[in-house]
Amino acid sequence: MNKNPKAMQKKDLITLIAKASNLSKSESKRALEGTIQSIIVGLKEGKDITLSGLGVFKITQRSARKCRNPRTGKSMQLPASQYPKFRVSQKLKDTIK
Repeated sequence: MNKNPKAMQKKDLITLIAKASNLSKSESKRALEGTIQSIIVGLKEGKDITLSGLGVFKITQRSARKCRNPRTGKSMQLPASQYPKFRVSQKLKDTIK
């Protein structure tokens, strides 16, 4: 169950895509899932994904660092890692103001 009543679920997005594009819900679902998979594949290949008017998906490097385990208080070393990041476009920011 969704804890945030204002949050749009994937099924709601599929319905909106179907209405906006005159596609069936099943076609819209396949299109959305294909888009999501394509973004994931692109990120795995190290590519930035730019969606004009929406933003940019990219992989960011996080360097190795020391941290503290909050449960034990023991100091530990976290290894370097990569993580996905999304930066919203200025056009989208201006649109939702």
